[in-house]
Amino acid sequence: MSKVFKDEAELATHVIEWLRSNGWAVHQEVMLSYSGRTADVIAEKDGKLWIVECKNTFSDSVLEQCYMHMPYCHYVSAAVPGYDRTVYRRSSSQGRASMVKKHFLKYNGIGLIRVNKISKGAHVDEELSPEYQRLFKKLDPAKRFINRIKRIKEKFHILHKNATAGGQGGQVTDYTITMYKVRKYLKENGPTDPLTVAKNIEHHYSSNSSCKQGILKGISYGWVPGIAKNIEDKKAILYLIEGYDLDGSLIDNEESRIL
Repeated sequence: MSKVFKDEAELATHVIEWLRSNGWAVHQEVMLSYSGRTADVIAEKDGKLWIVECKNTFSDSVLEQCYMHMPYCHYVSAAVPGYDRTVYRRSSSQGRASMVKKHFLKYNGIGLIRVNKISKGAHVDEELSPEYQRLFKKLDPAKRFINRIKRIKEKFHILHKNATAGGQGGQVTDYTITMYKVRKYLKENGPTDPLTVAKNIEHHYSSNSSCKQGILKGISYGWVPGIAKNIEDKKAILYLIEGYDLDGSLIDNEESRIL
């Protein structure tokens, strides 16, 4: 198969456009489990979730990832490049490999999306449609499956809409979302001590004290761009740094300064 996209992020962009044009709301780089398992794209429509794993090659790894995603959604598909505009000459061994992979997808009810690059953009073709993951087909009890779906939906955040699926370092973690909420609180309320911030936001930590320590540790290690601290009367006070957006991205690199 020809590699016609420079990276997975470019391929994912075309998949996302195609999903949205078909009425799906799209969330990117969503963590599925506490172990850190992440889906490139989760599309949502009519209460159903569709995970699409985007890869620049039709490899064994995309098959494995799709298979492991099945307990977390109603549909699963792999999105891979289609063929180049030139005549495609495939060896017999490549043909057999592709046939075996497609058989694996069909056997497990996983869909296959081909993204073909054309002169202006790309053409997306659904080569195999995914099967609906009915509850009676799950190895886990139906209640556990329903709870997983509910937990993923509750986790959806604005950061998932703005993330870059398939991009390096683009994973939206629980920590990333918590730090977004910290920035938002500081923007709305001004400089504040970290414990007060922790008490007034929803966060993923087990306690407000743990959240406070997580914020301070993140600042010390440079994990939370846009947030700084000063010591006033032996007490840490958090400040927003001008020029940073709520997601931590830099808006104005030249004029950024502490508020």
